[in-house]
Amino acid sequence: MPLDITVRKGGKLGSIEGDFSMDEAVLAVLPKGSHIISAESYGKSTWTQTGKLVTSDGQGLQKVYFLKLAVGSHGQQLLRGEHEAMSTIKALIPDLVPTPLAWGSYESTPMQVSFFVQDFHDMDMTLPPPDKLAKSLVELHNQTSPNGMFGFPQLDNLFSRLLRQSIEVNQEKNTKWVEFDIAAERVIAEVVPRLLDHVKEDGNAIVPRLIHGDLWGGNMGQDKTSGKLIFFDAGSFFAHNELEVAMWRRYGAQNLGQTYLAEYKLHFPPAEPEAEFDDRSRLYSLKFDLNHSSGHPGDMARDVAFNNMVYLCEKYSSSEFLPDYDPRKDPVSGSAYIYAE
Repeated sequence: MPLDITVRKGGKLGSIEGDFSMDEAVLAVLPKGSHIISAESYGKSTWTQTGKLVTSDGQGLQKVYFLKLAVGSHGQQLLRGEHEAMSTIKALIPDLVPTPLAWGSYESTPMQVSFFVQDFHDMDMTLPPPDKLAKSLVELHNQTSPNGMFGFPQLDNLFSRLLRQSIEVNQEKNTKWVEFDIAAERVIAEVVPRLLDHVKEDGNAIVPRLIHGDLWGGNMGQDKTSGKLIFFDAGSFFAHNELEVAMWRRYGAQNLGQTYLAEYKLHFPPAEPEAEFDDRSRLYSLKFDLNHSSGHPGDMARDVAFNNMVYLCEKYSSSEFLPDYDPRKDPVSGSAYIYAE
């Protein structure tokens, strides 16, 4: 999403090459003695503007950073959260993510602009082997909440809140759809507690585990120098680990799919009751499809999410005033095709 930010050319930034918007606030968080050689647009993102920053320490040694910008209060929350998430993962599993440097706010722009800086990695963005991804992800999911909390006393309360936020943003960004609203309320009121109130892990309550929060093919890569798998663009929190892999329900190679899910389940078996794993996955996937639809109004992701809600209402609530579930729109068994961004 290109941001309409004027590139500052004067002062200490006057000699910077490249097309990426720059501000002295970024220079202030770099290691002492650094100066910026170039700032170029790099990559693409739905919600942010991203760039590659080449710096020098004044003695001829260069250091490259990845820089991300976002606007408004939502953008500030997004980038502050990413900095916190990446810092948390870095402290626990140092090789799994780039080193986060800082986040802050631009000082010379008329609009509110926030930034996040981390180390740059030159990465091979082809999908990793399923077992390589599964092992790295299980290592992340083995990190548990230090206070044993999801953020709310129960798992269903946490997911209800997350899902309602996704639904409300989706309703704001898309056209009015009465049946969608009916299904959404039934899912939150009846399906979420039915599927999540009694879920267990080895006979005990579900353990809150650290998740990446947005793990699809575009948010991971293999470092071209070390060959290590790197995760980035994290929105981490402590949750049920099955929420993470529910994103892989979606069609499209970059959304990973059932081959990767099957491999993950070999390393981290489903919670109990195992027979309801797919229904939990369908429920959890709503968050990701709805978020995608909010960023791409009119995209078929909304129809896929609605169809999944209809399925869950038919099975666990009421289908009154709703159309019939259409298996052809199921990303697992049908022809739905969505790319994440």
